[in-house]
Formats: sequence, C-alpha cells, structure tokens
Amino acid sequence: MVRVGRSSGNTQFYFFDKEWRLLRLNIKGRDAPENFTLPKPKCIDEMFSLAEKLSKGYPFVRVDLYESCGRVYFGEMTFYPQSGFDANLLPETDIRFGKLIQLPGLEGM
Repeated sequence: MVRVGRSSGNTQFYFFDKEWRLLRLNIKGRDAPENFTLPKPKCIDEMFSLAEKLSKGYPFVRVDLYESCGRVYFGEMTFYPQSGFDANLLPETDIRFGKLIQLPGLEGM
C-alpha cells in the first residue's frame, strides 16, 4: 500500500504488488485511470525484505515503512488498521484479505 498526499490533507492510498502493478483493491485504486502508476521507491526491495522480517510470526500486521532520499525509515506496526472499518477498502477486498489470514488454533474453521 502506498500513501500519497499526506501533508496536503488529501491523503490517497493505492495498493501495488511486488512487480509494482496497481491492484484495484480500494476506491481510489478502482477509480484510477487504466495507465495510472506512481514512481516506484528506489529501495522497494529493501522495504519488502524489512516488512517480511518484521511481520514474521504475526497472523496479520501492517508494517509502515517510508522512503525519503533513497533511505528507508520505519514508522510503525499496526495490528488492526482503522479498527477494521476502513471505508476506503472495497468490501470484496476485506473478504480477500480475510481469507489470507491464518489464526493459530483455528485451523479448519
């Protein structure tokens, strides 16, 4: 997920996969033009590696990392973004993400 416009008061979120293809998982992404893209962070590989290391062992966590001047900065780890009520996510995205979560002790439920 990429956040843009934070300081302008017009924050927008977009989801990209590891190959930097736009995923239309939220309202802004769904409504973006077909050829929409954002500049790929220079240290995206390092960011993915750090996020994977920091999230290891957790069924779900959002790892916030920032890139500035070619360096990676850690923001926070969030275990329940928007308390689970993110109005920007499409309902089918909630279902898609929910199916990916495997909670320990609840296998087969």
